[in-house]
Amino acid sequence: MIDTGRGAFATLTRREQVVLEHLLEGLTLQQIAAVLYVSRNTVKTQTSSIYRKLDVASRAELLAAVLAADAGVGAGTLTTGTLTTGTAATGTMGTATTDGAATPV
Repeated sequence: MIDTGRGAFATLTRREQVVLEHLLEGLTLQQIAAVLYVSRNTVKTQTSSIYRKLDVASRAELLAAVLAADAGVGAGTLTTGTLTTGTAATGTMGTATTDGAATPV
């Protein structure tokens, strides 16, 4: 679970936090919808809201923002309880850069 108490992460609703967790696990929008018993469009809307609030345009940018916040880099800081990125760490999300060097995720 991500502790979203500070920075831009504090603006996320509880449901957006849940969707964010699933996005970081690498689930598709359809898979998240099935887990949460909602439509894919609902998840798509919540994902768009997360992207807007965190000022990112893709999952790779989202992961980079979470990693940067977890490291205390950037405007908002994120304190993690048990941040697990699941399949996101296996390369399904491309490349994240937080220090100028490309790091496979």
